[in-house]
Amino acid sequence: MLSDNYQDFLRVTLEHPDLRLFSLEQAGELSAEQKERRLIIFNMLISLLERSYLLLYEDDMSAMQQRRWASWEDYMREWCARPEFRAAVPALIGGEDPDFVAYLQKLVREAEAAQR
Repeated sequence: MLSDNYQDFLRVTLEHPDLRLFSLEQAGELSAEQKERRLIIFNMLISLLERSYLLLYEDDMSAMQQRRWASWEDYMREWCARPEFRAAVPALIGGEDPDFVAYLQKLVREAEAAQR
């Protein structure tokens, strides 16, 4: 079901090509309306990623659990590689699960270090 939700999320992003959500390059100057749409889409993503974290992540996972989690961690890393997403993360994580926040912040730091 989480995978279906991610597919639905991807459809939403495809409906907004002007936001360049899949580009690793900055989208350039966005209008206020575009910034609001991007923030809403990023909020949807954070909600989905947090749900996947809460349902799938454990400190001591079996091999099957690790395989399931690895796909979601890949999604998180892909999004953390995008500068606009990383920049939005602090505004998006208020009130989220503390363990999820710590995990996502670690991925953000790793992505920033990799791009230096």
